[in-house]
Amino acid sequence: MARQPRGSPIGFAHCKFIHPNFLFAIVSLFLVLDPAVHADPVSTQFELPEVTVVSTTPVADTGIPVSQFPGNVQIINSSQLPSNAQGLADALNQTVGSINVNDTQGNPYQLDLNYRGFTASPVLGTPQGLSVFLDGVRMNEPFGDVVSWDLIPQIAVANTTLIPGSNPVYGLNTLGGAISMNTKSGFTFPGTDANITLGSFGRASLDVERGGHAKYTDYYLAASVYNDQGWAVYNPSKIRQFFGKVGFQDDRLDLDLSMMYADNAMYGNQTVPLSMLSNAAAGYSHPDSTTAHSFMLNLRGNLAVNDNNLLGGNVYYRDIVRDVLNSNVNNLVSASDNDPDCAASGDCPASNLLAHYTQDVFGGNLQWSNMDKVWNRPQQMTLGVNAEYGRTNFSNLGQDAYVSSDFATIGASPYVSQAQVSSINRRFGLFATDTLSVTDRLALTGSARYDYAAIGLAGTACTDDNLCDNAATISPTPGTDTLADVSGNHSYHRLNPSAGLTYQLTPGLNGFANYSEGMRTPSALELACADPNAPCNGLPNAFSSDPDLKAVIARTYEVGLRGNYSDKLHWRAAAFHSDLDNDILFNQTNAAQGYFSNVAQTRRQGLEFGVDGRNRRFDYAVSASWVDATFESPFTIANGSNSACIAANGPGNGCAGVLAQPGDKIPGIPAVTMKLRLGYKVTPQTHIGTTIVAQGPQYARGDENNQDINGRVPGFATVNLNMDYRISKTFDLVAGINNLFNNQYANFGILSVNNLTSGNSEQFRGVAAPRAFYISLRMKL
Repeated sequence: MARQPRGSPIGFAHCKFIHPNFLFAIVSLFLVLDPAVHADPVSTQFELPEVTVVSTTPVADTGIPVSQFPGNVQIINSSQLPSNAQGLADALNQTVGSINVNDTQGNPYQLDLNYRGFTASPVLGTPQGLSVFLDGVRMNEPFGDVVSWDLIPQIAVANTTLIPGSNPVYGLNTLGGAISMNTKSGFTFPGTDANITLGSFGRASLDVERGGHAKYTDYYLAASVYNDQGWAVYNPSKIRQFFGKVGFQDDRLDLDLSMMYADNAMYGNQTVPLSMLSNAAAGYSHPDSTTAHSFMLNLRGNLAVNDNNLLGGNVYYRDIVRDVLNSNVNNLVSASDNDPDCAASGDCPASNLLAHYTQDVFGGNLQWSNMDKVWNRPQQMTLGVNAEYGRTNFSNLGQDAYVSSDFATIGASPYVSQAQVSSINRRFGLFATDTLSVTDRLALTGSARYDYAAIGLAGTACTDDNLCDNAATISPTPGTDTLADVSGNHSYHRLNPSAGLTYQLTPGLNGFANYSEGMRTPSALELACADPNAPCNGLPNAFSSDPDLKAVIARTYEVGLRGNYSDKLHWRAAAFHSDLDNDILFNQTNAAQGYFSNVAQTRRQGLEFGVDGRNRRFDYAVSASWVDATFESPFTIANGSNSACIAANGPGNGCAGVLAQPGDKIPGIPAVTMKLRLGYKVTPQTHIGTTIVAQGPQYARGDENNQDINGRVPGFATVNLNMDYRISKTFDLVAGINNLFNNQYANFGILSVNNLTSGNSEQFRGVAAPRAFYISLRMKL
């Protein structure tokens, strides 16, 4: 393979900055649109710019007041998202309580988002525990249940609701919570906004949106263009996102057709071993890149049959194409035949793995909501059904490589096939939920959902420590060491219940309690990589035979209080306890291989608190959470880089595994997370603010027994500053500093072998970006 240019992922070499002509063309496209007639619509009850009610399902309904929702729900409107965020996951991390992120890939658009110890990640192989929806479309992808944050344009999101617990109404994968987003429309966001940003490390971006409406029709368009060269030597990003929506709305019908498109290229810095942290910007090996192309169509509608009955639903299609290039240093460089002819001797120290996969998703939801009184008391009942069909084709190529002086892995042989796998996902769900106001103070909510999922796999994959000759042309033979037939069919089904209540203790004090159950089925990726006798080579780059994994079952209890003091102060506090049966864990057998397995019992429990408000010129928001995430049953974790394993077996003698005991902490989850946002209006035109994000230490992946000699990844606190100056009614100037004190910190760690320099096992860390400046000019027409 030809070596990639410095800082240039696949398809990125000619996009190192935003060309002025391109900026001009984008802005002109929005400005030349005919002005919309800004007549008041007959009804806008279905599309609200500022959400004050909670939709009880992923497909928008009339909703219930927050005071009647039995959980610590959080609602974030677009105006609350920070202007300095790089991607939606980063924005939610800075804004929402109990959320933290892991930078496992070294790119701001590929963050793992964690909530209460459960994850929504874009990385194949990360066990997922959150469901994510956009306008009723499930954003978890079929192959690995991953959530690709880079495909969702933050500018087009009107509001985000974080639903806590194992709420069964939100379907599969809702173990710890659900994130439901709604996009803007021309009725609620009329006019034109444009925002141009320049910043450190070659950051240059343009966000443009325009909306308008006539009496019954509306349109909304948004585009985001983002480029940077990255703070490290090899982690630039190129993001291209577009969203468009047209709609019809009268006093009975609300109908929207939306289209979303993305064309992105992201380069990763990789995690860096402790011995190389002094030059973290150089990274580890490279190149590591991801390109993603996505297209989505969604037709969503609500029909008010009469004053008390509402029909709603949507049908959607998603097409996702992704290419992932991984560099892997498999053996100690100094002890290998590290030169361009190493393939001839069969002693190359490295390999490049290129994965290509396509996903087509077809789905739909249909629901009926009824608000007739029951026993002369108000209630809202919703019955719904949903179905989704997902088709994935995955191929993986590998080549031997040698390592250059700047740690690039350069191909020493042609690419050969390592895996050809296809999967079919079929999902069906049927649910009911009802909220009844028993008295003016007491509301009861009951829900249940039946889910059925069938997953079919077919294909061949390499399971050798090294590259296979060509998996595409060799018929698999049972019992061989290098090839496996991954074909198989798996199905899962379960009825999950939920029950809760709210009670209005005083006009300003509300209490709630809830019990819920949820299920996650193993993904096609996990099923294809579940055999400890044939671990996957370079996940997600190969597969093995497919013994059944069990479905994960979550049972969550939650109690809490919330209140307000007029409109100037709002607060909330909650305690939660989630027990999981058959949690899925990735066992890393060595630097390049691993497999998935069930862990009998795990637990996430904790406390969370938040307060926000305004006082004259000040505005503020404070949140804190404590999460105790533990294994609750003994199991053997396979990780040859764990020092406890090495001590028991001796260096170089291999490691069958180390024993994790009940009470050991789950890696990657800090016990404490705190956030503070404080703003001050200096003058009517000038607002300044600061955001502080802090979290405690966490254990590295591979240290499930909590005994590795490297200890925990340290906690940190980072400070951001921002200023907003109103130049005129049309223009605003925004400036800021991220990581004000230029702290070097990490929010992720993993145990592996440093084959570049020593051949020793070390803790590798995902290092965050250093101090960065940005300045934006915002125009509003």
